[in-house]
Amino acid sequence: MAWSEPPFIALTLVALLIATRERTWPWEFVLAVLFTAMFFVRYVGPFYAAPLALVAALVQVQRSGWYLALLRAGTALCVSMVLPWLWLMRNKEISGYLTGYREAGGGTLLDPLKTFTGTLGSWLIARPPLSGNGGIYLNWNDFSLYMKVAGVTTWLVTAGLVIAFFAARNHPRDANIIVGASLFLLVFYGGFSIYRFVYDEMGPLDSRMMSGLYVPLVVMLTICADRVASARPNGSPLRARAIGKVLVAAALLIAGWHSVTTSRDALRYGTEGRHWGSLTHKLQPIHLFVHGQPEAVALFSNEPQSLFAATYRWPIRNQYLATQPRLVPCKHRLFVWYLQSFLPDGKPIGASVIFEDSTGQVLDLGTCDSDIARFWP
Repeated sequence: MAWSEPPFIALTLVALLIATRERTWPWEFVLAVLFTAMFFVRYVGPFYAAPLALVAALVQVQRSGWYLALLRAGTALCVSMVLPWLWLMRNKEISGYLTGYREAGGGTLLDPLKTFTGTLGSWLIARPPLSGNGGIYLNWNDFSLYMKVAGVTTWLVTAGLVIAFFAARNHPRDANIIVGASLFLLVFYGGFSIYRFVYDEMGPLDSRMMSGLYVPLVVMLTICADRVASARPNGSPLRARAIGKVLVAAALLIAGWHSVTTSRDALRYGTEGRHWGSLTHKLQPIHLFVHGQPEAVALFSNEPQSLFAATYRWPIRNQYLATQPRLVPCKHRLFVWYLQSFLPDGKPIGASVIFEDSTGQVLDLGTCDSDIARFWP
């Protein structure tokens, strides 16, 4: 599973480390390179780079003054956008879109905030929603009650620790900077994502979308918990010691549970695969049936990615691409209809079912020289 999240998390952490330190001017060049790399790993890179650039300027003010600090950080951010801008113009020239076609999710701003809450809960209890089989368009109801409760608890604990941290004051400057930077990153990117998943793009605030915030959030909570536990509220060392013991016990419990879960999942995924790459997915009867079809059979599906992962047959179109001219030889057409899908509409009407199992159906769309539009009147 060579996904973009691990390198993006690494780039974000290195940029955060540099941005939260006073530095000489060559480090601004390093920040510009990191910001550029973040875009080319994930398109949301600039929405991490922008808050980090502001943090970098604020940290540098004491050493360089307002004007020079803002100039250096702003220049690093602007330089980092040159190659991304050229790439976006290239995308627009090819497809007409900067980052591909996007459809607004609609609803209210509360909807992605709720999936963000559920995601935090899944992180806390170390289990994915729908046992990891929920696809990429989750909603609030896909998260279990445990995840919902854990998510709300995470918000409350985070708010309590951050408020207690800033209320206590007298912390080392490094602690203030790192907590402030992590909090700003969380609020900035979280707010941007909540907005975009309503007005610009369909999607949830799931683990993939929020992956870059995971480590900064853990670091922020750890520092806040450490400083709160080491404080002496009302001059009472006994109370401070009790708070410290509770926080340490909670941290050990969570770390232990995550270690057990990670080890168990690693063993299972290493032997059986995971999600669409698992042996169970590939050996579904419907996939074995499709895999045995001649190469000249054109495939359609409401879940093309899932079907490709099991059969390695390509191209696979969905119902909205049915009338596009084909670029490869085609004699016959089949539609693999999955019962669980984020595209629940558009099932062919009047097509005969030639295979069926608990996963879905295989529908006959006739020969490739016949009118396919009749199945979607």
